[in-house]
Amino acid sequence: MSVKLCISGHPVAYSRSPMLHGYWLEKHGLSGTYGREDVPPEDAAAFYADFAARGYAGGNVTAPNKEIAFRAVAEADETARALGAVNTLWFEDGRLHGGNTDVYGFMANLDAGAPGWDTSGGPVLVLGAGGAARAIVYGLLSRGVEKLWLANRTLDRAQALADQFGPRVVPISL
Repeated sequence: MSVKLCISGHPVAYSRSPMLHGYWLEKHGLSGTYGREDVPPEDAAAFYADFAARGYAGGNVTAPNKEIAFRAVAEADETARALGAVNTLWFEDGRLHGGNTDVYGFMANLDAGAPGWDTSGGPVLVLGAGGAARAIVYGLLSRGVEKLWLANRTLDRAQALADQFGPRVVPISL
């Protein structure tokens, strides 16, 4: 049985996901393809609603469609529910499921790059208030960071993200 997988978002021409996942499919002797689907946000809801009909068994989602894909899944993991965004799709019992590995990816990198880092060292500064920042803020707060400064070029965007997480997140303008 051959599986059809993809990275979806807009734009996706830059993505190395097909090369990376294609390598692992081949290395493990799995029959399948991993392609790119350039899906503008205005077409994303319909794309994910028809994901199975398009022949996909699963895939990954990138900007700017993570929140749109989240709304299309029947089930989402705890992290995806907390963030309102998915970056991984798969089918279980014929239903589209979604997960979010962004938090795990950032925290694992932090743990490896700064072994023994400690949340008691004072405030943490996060630069930017986009989708990746949301995952980083969630991960750091989940690990016990008491105060987090969220700096962004536009204070309104930092404030909107801070409002999602409560008083431990303090928005500041760059």
